[in-house]
Amino acid sequence: MNGKRENRRKHRTRKNRRKDYERMLDLELPDETAFRRRIRRSIDRDGMDIAHDGRPIRARLWRYMQERERTDELSARACLHHVEKVIRSMQPSRPG
Repeated sequence: MNGKRENRRKHRTRKNRRKDYERMLDLELPDETAFRRRIRRSIDRDGMDIAHDGRPIRARLWRYMQERERTDELSARACLHHVEKVIRSMQPSRPG
């Protein structure tokens, strides 16, 4: 019984942490340069980003856009616009 309770608590804290991260993205979205910097850093770190609590978290921008598309279509479009701009501006690094 105790293991099940701890497992539920772990999933709840993970879910709450994900929601906090998405709220942080919502607040940063209007500041274009900061948001693009965040996207670029997460791409450089193999999809990992830093959450508001200072711990690493997987940046699931596609999922974020899908969820926002249901509730706030303008935010989803803005996020997609920023992601496209960052990807277009990136250049492959030279080998060696």
